[in-house]
Amino acid sequence: MDANKPYLTIPSRKLVICLVLMFAGSLVMAPNTLAKPAKPSLSGHWILDVDESKRIQPKQKTGGFLSGITSGTTVSVGGIPLPRSSSTAKQDSTGSPKDPDVVFCKAMTITPGQDLIRIDYSELGAKSFHKGKVRGRSTNFSRSRLSTSYESTSRKVSQKYVLESADKLVVTVTFKPKSGTRRVVKKVFNRQQLEKS
Repeated sequence: MDANKPYLTIPSRKLVICLVLMFAGSLVMAPNTLAKPAKPSLSGHWILDVDESKRIQPKQKTGGFLSGITSGTTVSVGGIPLPRSSSTAKQDSTGSPKDPDVVFCKAMTITPGQDLIRIDYSELGAKSFHKGKVRGRSTNFSRSRLSTSYESTSRKVSQKYVLESADKLVVTVTFKPKSGTRRVVKKVFNRQQLEKS
């Protein structure tokens, strides 16, 4: 080999430079593609935060914050009225659908699917919310939000589940009677972390 000639030819040097640039580019892109944390979702087990729920209750014009809701006898738990026993009736005495179970539950488990979300309201039962308009109920949801509403002959009831943070869920239930005062119930739930074995 001639000592005056470079060890690498020009094509070889270009190949080495290309390989170096490709390797450097992969190092820059790796954190953006591999290190992204999963976005929080509604999925999981949620426990009622009684104190926070009481704090954020909107002021009602008359009566307590459950005044005008159709369910029967209640008992106050931490300042939040809850049912004395779970109700199995599908309608109240006026023929309207019963109030949403989320108003009374102290814990719930949310399981999202492709076209529906199932919510188990502990001892009160479970309900599946199908996306779109099904049997008079309109529902829409994403990873971090659920909104559903229905309208009867006497009132319109809407529910909104919104993740305010990865571990905090705020539920707002709005009652709009055809004749009467609009009422809003807010509840805060904290995500129950799974215990590590």
